[in-house]
Amino acid sequence: MSKYISTAVLENFAGAGPDCPSPSTSTQRTGLGVQGKGISTKLQRLFFSGLMFTFLVGGSIAHAAPIFPGPLEGVTPGDTYQLVFMTSNRTVGTSSDIGDYNAFVQAAADAAGIGQGSTVLGVDAPNISWTAIGSTSTVNARDNALVVGQVFNLAAEVVATSFTDMWDGTLQNAIVYTEFGGGGDGVNGAHTGSFADGTRDINCLGCQGTVRVGLRGQTDTLWLHFNTIGALTPLPIYALSEVLDYTGTPINVIPEPSTALLLGLGLTGLAAKGRRRNRS
Repeated sequence: MSKYISTAVLENFAGAGPDCPSPSTSTQRTGLGVQGKGISTKLQRLFFSGLMFTFLVGGSIAHAAPIFPGPLEGVTPGDTYQLVFMTSNRTVGTSSDIGDYNAFVQAAADAAGIGQGSTVLGVDAPNISWTAIGSTSTVNARDNALVVGQVFNLAAEVVATSFTDMWDGTLQNAIVYTEFGGGGDGVNGAHTGSFADGTRDINCLGCQGTVRVGLRGQTDTLWLHFNTIGALTPLPIYALSEVLDYTGTPINVIPEPSTALLLGLGLTGLAAKGRRRNRS
């Protein structure tokens, strides 16, 4: 079975793909409506909304075995990386406090043994923090879940190699796996509130009655920016770990040279401004 959603499913929001249950009634999407005999505009909207809900929310969750037990391929001593998953549990998108979503993904990681006081890659690695890949009215996803290097999903596949690679609209591999390492069967959507570049969408988390969602299993812009759904609809959240070293232990990240240089220039400018004020 393919873990990716077929083109037919994306076009019709109702196909026979492995990640989307087929509706009992055959429909054909034409423009923004559903073609049907004697169906009112209101009924068309209700029908389409029902399909969207079924497509994104799906059915039950399957918990698989724990994540990879050994070192990641391509990660050598001295390297750092981050991990990413899609929660198996679901939450509504009504809160405007990004802290609520951070706490949600952290609780998911803790329960799976990859969070606080847990073991990763067979090595004790306590206090691993996770943050939500989501945007509120005051926080962008790419700032809340800061990518500083290579990112792997929980099947040990490279998702992105850098901050730029993560938010350029294309992932190298999909964020399809949950905190348990499984595929999250039946759940296709995740609350993100974000544009594909990781900035907040007008339908951000807690901003209004609808929330922007991303699609599980996608590697193009749809992974983060697909359609909108009611904020009260429970959906998973993407989660990003803090930076880990080769053994899976959290580390403090030293800013890249370019970042340090900009910071230094900024401090130099402030000092010069202060000296000019003192002279006057």
